[in-house]
Amino acid sequence: AGFVQELLDRDPLLVFGEGEYGVTDMFYAAARGGNADLFRMLLDHAMSPRAVHAAARGGSVRMLKELIDGRSDVSAYLDIRGSTVLHAAAGRGQLEVCKGPFI
Repeated sequence: AGFVQELLDRDPLLVFGEGEYGVTDMFYAAARGGNADLFRMLLDHAMSPRAVHAAARGGSVRMLKELIDGRSDVSAYLDIRGSTVLHAAAGRGQLEVCKGPFI
């Protein structure tokens, strides 16, 4: 896990693209190795805060629920200014997102 984190720190885009089996080699290796913690680390790394903020700003409650499902700390999704998902939604007047159970 430490080695994978070091690789991701050097090149964050390693989790994107398509390898031989339709996923990146890193995802394939983590899945094949049976290491759920490593797979979750890669998945969390691939989950860009930008996607979560875009769903919040757009008012897509369903999409936002899908993106953050199972994540324990929604406040970890900060943009470059340190704004949370709630800030993104409120700034665009997305009241349904602001009232959501995931915030």
